[in-house]
Amino acid sequence: MSRVRRILVSASLLLAITATAQDTTPAAVSFRISGFVLDSTSGQPVAGAQVVIAPVVERGSIKRALSAADGAFTFDGLSKGKYSLGAEHRGYPGQGYDQHEGYATAIAVGPGLDSEHIVFRLRPAGGIRGTVTSEDNEPIGGATVRLFGSGIANGEATTRELMTVTTDDRGLYSFAHLADHEYYIAVSGRPWYANVYPYLAITYPDPLEAARMKEERSRVDRVYPLTFYPGTFSADQARPIRVPPGEKVTADIVLQSARNIHVRISAPGTPGSAKESENLVISDMHRKISFPPRVMFYKNVFGTLTNIESAMTSTADDGVYEFSGMPAGHYTMTLHRGEGLRPEGGGITQEVDLEDGVELTVGGGTSSASVSGVLSIDGQVSRERAIVRLVGKGIPMAFAAEVKDGRFEFVQSVPPGTYEVGLAGNANDQYIKIVTATGARISGRALQVSSGAAIKLAITAATGMGRVDGVALDHGKPLAGAMIVLVPADIAHNATLVRRDQSDSDGTFTLPQVVPGTYRVIAIQNGWKLPWSDPKVLNPYLGKATTYSITGGNKLEVKVEVQTAK
Repeated sequence: MSRVRRILVSASLLLAITATAQDTTPAAVSFRISGFVLDSTSGQPVAGAQVVIAPVVERGSIKRALSAADGAFTFDGLSKGKYSLGAEHRGYPGQGYDQHEGYATAIAVGPGLDSEHIVFRLRPAGGIRGTVTSEDNEPIGGATVRLFGSGIANGEATTRELMTVTTDDRGLYSFAHLADHEYYIAVSGRPWYANVYPYLAITYPDPLEAARMKEERSRVDRVYPLTFYPGTFSADQARPIRVPPGEKVTADIVLQSARNIHVRISAPGTPGSAKESENLVISDMHRKISFPPRVMFYKNVFGTLTNIESAMTSTADDGVYEFSGMPAGHYTMTLHRGEGLRPEGGGITQEVDLEDGVELTVGGGTSSASVSGVLSIDGQVSRERAIVRLVGKGIPMAFAAEVKDGRFEFVQSVPPGTYEVGLAGNANDQYIKIVTATGARISGRALQVSSGAAIKLAITAATGMGRVDGVALDHGKPLAGAMIVLVPADIAHNATLVRRDQSDSDGTFTLPQVVPGTYRVIAIQNGWKLPWSDPKVLNPYLGKATTYSITGGNKLEVKVEVQTAK
């Protein structure tokens, strides 16, 4: 055999051996996610639902599939890891798998993990609709309809305003895509004929004609007070509306008109008054611009302040302003004076009883506070972008101030109350280490703001947060869908340090960006309706929890036994 032939044979043999070796190499292992989409109420398959998955570490890599006639869906060729799973369909708003609030259960994929028998119970949306009519059974167009919902917000049981719509010319309104919760409806507005009032505001020298016009004005100058379903002026007597999944509930409301009051408010220190403040007037080329006071009227609705529409109808040269658009009653009034180009300057809050023709002098209420301060990070003045936040505790208010060259100032004045100081928008894993205050009391991160205070905050921040990875166990077996809560040692004054998660399909969870400190971790099955910010609510669960000390940059791994919500 020639040398050339031997070389060719050797080459062929080498190729054959190489091919054989390649054939015996195991193919890359892939996995799948599969299951069925069912209606959560009827249990029937939902065909044509759009199902999506995305790796939790790369949520932009989305895969989509449509559920079959029997509700089945499949995703093949998946790598080991965790995937978020969501679905939606007409009549079913988009939702995550076993979603609670903003949390959902991710699907863990890998050897020994079952990711192929998923039952996605898709919750159909409910709704509330109705007609708003007058006492004369006429439809009321342009009425403001407010939707309030009861639930847990920031760990507190509360009823708060969710959204607002306006009735059409038939008096119809509707709220769609509502979850299975308890809701309240409140309506306010003005009769159509109230629009003719300005044309009747002409004065006549003839006494008889003037009296007639006054009577005419009184007849048409009316408003519809804030009225709660089914027809009460008191939030305490409002009837809750339960919206079962997939159902449309009808809530018709009849409004009774009341006299539209006109109040005159004297605001010392505002433009036009004898004590005009220089801060309220600015120079713009060759003219001056004055900011009138911004006056708001609120009603206490379910423990929170709800703005009632009003309008400034006239301005006097002596600093007296007239407002209307409200029925008589008890209100919380806020007045914000202008400050340079910022009409959100200093403010005053006071309780007032309003009736037609009343004249009020602003004063004697509670003045809002001014809050400013400095931020240092690791002992150096912060040169990076960050946001300092004040979040109200028990009051629906939050404020934010941008840090520039280590300093910040809240543009809006802050009403009295208790606020938690927080830090956001920072890019380098920064957290608040210590907060001190002059002009106010502070405990932990809880700041007590008093009337008229000038508060200076000194915030010392540091870099390097911790992380907690764990698994929720139910009698030794991983449990999906449990509420995980990382509880700081003094939650009453450090609620912003709480971290939460929902355990994934393999029972695991991750709590990132943990501020160094002492914590306990609890896992609660069916605990999503608990007001977890209340220490008294958590105490029965904390007794069985282990205490951990978390340092900056530390990654802690824990096992937590699941407790059942009490």
